[in-house]
Amino acid sequence: MLPRPERLLASRDFQRVYRHGRSYAHPLMILYVLPLQEPAQPDSAAPRAGFVASKKVGKAHDRNLAKRRVREAYRLLARRSGPPVLMVWVVRPAAVRATYAQIAAGMTNLLQTSGWLKPSPDVERPVALTL
Repeated sequence: MLPRPERLLASRDFQRVYRHGRSYAHPLMILYVLPLQEPAQPDSAAPRAGFVASKKVGKAHDRNLAKRRVREAYRLLARRSGPPVLMVWVVRPAAVRATYAQIAAGMTNLLQTSGWLKPSPDVERPVALTL
């Protein structure tokens, strides 16, 4: 689980990212990113992320499974953090049937497309979880 300061929790923060941020799409998920100009507090320089799965994704257990996989892939990739931003990850229905490796690859692709994550050949990709 992400530490509380790295989670996006307030509805107004989600709305601000939707309204003013840029979006990047992938078949498994959509990423909304809003760069922060300057952090309000020195410890808030870390990126903050929120995860959303609508009822279109499926029943509650399907939504929760997809969000757990997306959160875990993000947690492992967040170690290679970039500039401070607010992110909202919207899970699409295809993510329910996707493997963890496919989700991690899609997330890496979106983060690189957004410019938050720079490709680095010396750092390995996240390993697949065995469930």
